[in-house]
Amino acid sequence: MGRPRQPDYLNGVALLKTALPPPALLRRLKMLERQAGRRGTPAPWGPRTLDLDILDYRGFSTGWRNAKPDHDRPGAKPLVLPHPHMHQRPFVLKPLADLAPFWRHPILHRTSAEYWRQADKSGRGATLELAETSPNS
Repeated sequence: MGRPRQPDYLNGVALLKTALPPPALLRRLKMLERQAGRRGTPAPWGPRTLDLDILDYRGFSTGWRNAKPDHDRPGAKPLVLPHPHMHQRPFVLKPLADLAPFWRHPILHRTSAEYWRQADKSGRGATLELAETSPNS
């Protein structure tokens, strides 16, 4: 995903428990990105050392209007929940469907498993299947 000719990267999904409200959690995630060496890129979706996003926060929604994310205005991007593009990105949907197949998008009402089954899996990065290993292998 992003500009051509940038290094490969890994993507994952984690389930977290926190008492932080969404804006404070996002600030903390951005602080972790900076500590990992992330700096501003000249264009959107450029190379980065780490990219942490909030996909969903307890089904809370903000920044959506008429079932569409309202985030395409110039300037600083407001927090949009659930993440405005997560349902369109196979590299997010695969780990999300593995972790929480019955998670339901609070605006669009489909599960992560449904999105993954219908995802266009070409041209937007490859998904990596990790094989389970036995203790004897």
